[in-house]
Amino acid sequence: MTFEQEHLGHWLDAIERDQDGGKQQAQQDQARKRKMYKSKHCPKKQPTYSTFTKNVSTGVPKEALPQRKAALPTRKEQPKYGLVSSKNFVVANAVEVIVSADKFRKGRSSGAGSKSANQEFERYVDKPDFGKRPAYLDDVKQSIAMEKEVLQELLDEMNLSARQGTLTESMPEADREALIKQLKRKWGVLNSHYQKACGGADSNTKKKLKERYERELQQIEDDIKLISRGRLAVLMD
Repeated sequence: MTFEQEHLGHWLDAIERDQDGGKQQAQQDQARKRKMYKSKHCPKKQPTYSTFTKNVSTGVPKEALPQRKAALPTRKEQPKYGLVSSKNFVVANAVEVIVSADKFRKGRSSGAGSKSANQEFERYVDKPDFGKRPAYLDDVKQSIAMEKEVLQELLDEMNLSARQGTLTESMPEADREALIKQLKRKWGVLNSHYQKACGGADSNTKKKLKERYERELQQIEDDIKLISRGRLAVLMD
């Protein structure tokens, strides 16, 4: 057997295997395929109701069907004139309001929380505290008076300080410059202590010391800026 014959035999065997595999797959699919659904109702029976035609009988009596509203009047129909009612609507409304008020009072007096069903409705004008000032208003009035006293004391203190502050004199220029130099010298000394003591702030004590130095340095800087603006006024004792 030559090589070509052997190769042709293998090729034919592969084709037969593919055909056998396809048949087996088709048989498995046919076995797994569901049966077609078939309705239990008779297909030849006429329908009991249809929305397309009006001649189909529903088998339900007309009395059981929902009643439709009356048709609207056409343009040619004439309205009815001369309809008169002998009812006095003013008197009828007044009677209805009076009766409803009595029902409301009876319901309030004979409710679930009342002592007896025959208990009369309590009038507000008959209560012992009617027309009297509530007690909480006295407390509010007292608190307002206390607030006014505190506010008046603050105003008196402010007026006194303002009167004392009128006795002032301007600081000489030489004294102002000397004060600025002293503040700058103090800032330098405090800054050197700050750099030495707070090099590595790793404990709570060093952190608090660092914060205190920072507050003092900031206060000195603010004072220097304020004094450097111009002339200063000094309070006299």
